[in-house]
Amino acid sequence: LEFNKSGSPGSKLQWDLVCPLCSELMTYDPVIATDGYTYERHAIVSWFQLHENSPTGVPSPKTKEPLPSLLLIPNAEVRTLAREAAERRMTG
Repeated sequence: LEFNKSGSPGSKLQWDLVCPLCSELMTYDPVIATDGYTYERHAIVSWFQLHENSPTGVPSPKTKEPLPSLLLIPNAEVRTLAREAAERRMTG
């Protein structure tokens, strides 16, 4: 995949549609974690498992601060935008 951080018109792909953990377009199951960032569910769950024994709690992948909870909320808007971006890449 080619990415453009600006997300400006004509860019290849917007960074906010790419999971910061797995670097994949979030078309499958993006979720919002309690740090306010969106991740693909499989990637953030793996992160939780990797850091579950941390003495200070599971850290945010983005901020490194302990997460207040491991609650994950589906992010349908990002999924829709990512799927539309993927379709444009396939047809255009």
